Amino acid sequence: IHLAVSSGDPPVPLIIGGDSSITAQILARILAPLSFPLLSYTASCPCLSDRLQYPNFFRTMASDIYQARAMVQLAIKFNWTWVGAVITNTDYGLVALKVVFFIRPKTLKLKLLII
Repeated sequence: IHLAVSSGDPPVPLIIGGDSSITAQILARILAPLSFPLLSYTASCPCLSDRLQYPNFFRTMASDIYQARAMVQLAIKFNWTWVGAVITNTDYGLVALKVVFFIRPKTLKLKLLII
């Protein structure tokens, strides 16, 4: 796809894709030397928000950090004191764990199963 910013501007190439965060990371690294923008509609890994590592990556959905914050807000709203979580031992799971761990109230206990 080529985008023209205005009628007199030359078209700018745009790649739409990366149907997962992993695919988007790979594509962003390949396209970086070409300065091609990559627009993903499903990649949600917070790591893709690092503008130094992925300067030409853009997304249409929120980062997973917002999901983790929302889970903590639910726990607070409903006065939960214990939450169990099953996460994967990957950047995806560990980043969510860090967010939940650091922003949770100290009265909220976490039990984890990391697979």
